[in-house]
Amino acid sequence: MLTGPLSKGKRNSLKRNGNSISLLLGWFEEEKKLTVLVRWFYHVAMKKAESSLLEQLKQYENKWVALEHPNKSVVGSGGDASEAKKDAERKGYEDVILFRVLPFQGGYVPHA
Repeated sequence: MLTGPLSKGKRNSLKRNGNSISLLLGWFEEEKKLTVLVRWFYHVAMKKAESSLLEQLKQYENKWVALEHPNKSVVGSGGDASEAKKDAERKGYEDVILFRVLPFQGGYVPHA
């Protein structure tokens, strides 16, 4: 598999052989199309995952939640961080991400 820019010597040898350069340019065009397609699918999948997480979090407004790291699903909740962690540990989850779900109505501006 050819990766990275071509060195000057390789470019000159490809110019001598017209078939090789056309094959190479075709490969680059196909690679570019594939990259765009993969990025699009990734973007769609991430948007779907984000909306799914937001739907899960709506029921935990103004509470602390514990998320399972790889799947980012809610595995515990509580009035404070320690309650959320204990709830997750009772369900068998040790390594979790803790955060407070802020109200969905309005905004949050942190200050120093």
